[in-house]
Amino acid sequence: VANYACTVRQLKPLPRDSVKGIEIGTSTSDVDVFGRIPLSPLGLDSFVAQQTRLEEGLDKVSDKLPFDLKGHPSSRSHIASSMLRRLDDDAKEYAEQANSGVTMKMVRLFDTQLKDYVQDTACKGLTDAVAKMHDVIKSMKKMTDEDNTYVEVASDNLLAVANKVPAATSGAGDEKEMAGLRHHLARTGGREPMLELDDLVSSILSTEAENSLTQWNPFLDAAAVEQVLGLTIDLILRVVRIGHTRRCLAEARDLLACLELL
Repeated sequence: VANYACTVRQLKPLPRDSVKGIEIGTSTSDVDVFGRIPLSPLGLDSFVAQQTRLEEGLDKVSDKLPFDLKGHPSSRSHIASSMLRRLDDDAKEYAEQANSGVTMKMVRLFDTQLKDYVQDTACKGLTDAVAKMHDVIKSMKKMTDEDNTYVEVASDNLLAVANKVPAATSGAGDEKEMAGLRHHLARTGGREPMLELDDLVSSILSTEAENSLTQWNPFLDAAAVEQVLGLTIDLILRVVRIGHTRRCLAEARDLLACLELL
């Protein structure tokens, strides 16, 4: 890898190919999902809801400081006055954000509902909440299984695309096929590299990724290089979502266990 100076990679649609019955590539909807909310395919609207402070039963945050130092002798200097004005402005800004903002909450697990569950462990609301947790856990397990299968197939496909050389046919073959055969033999002898996933992942951190790929495999044209980089980014996003989903799954199971103890 020439360097690790690349700070930005664009996520864009990539042509999809069917590999072992799975569509590999990045669709327009995938760009929207991974660019905004990777877990949105779970149907988050049915599991998560927004609540304002008023809906949570909380008082408004005051835009006034809980203390007044303006009468203190040390507050009369220019620097002190400037600091106090800054604190006043910060308090107003924070109050505006807190009072106009929303908090994401699990459906059927709002604060008022949790109090009801604790007071009446036989209520229907608690039964519904437990059922809802089972639903979200089932959805996350399904997504994780699908992403795991996708990553397994996509990894093999990515390596096949990145390492592809012209195949020699029976007979004399043309010069390109002979060059491909020589390259294949050089790989077998250890003189040319066989690209692995860590090579491809490392390459997207480089500002010279395109040049590096064509040096590693001179049979990659511009379209193939773009495909390899796009497939690598797509694969990374899937792997990251698997980790994200597994963390959420662990939290959901812990929460379910707490509810079942009531």
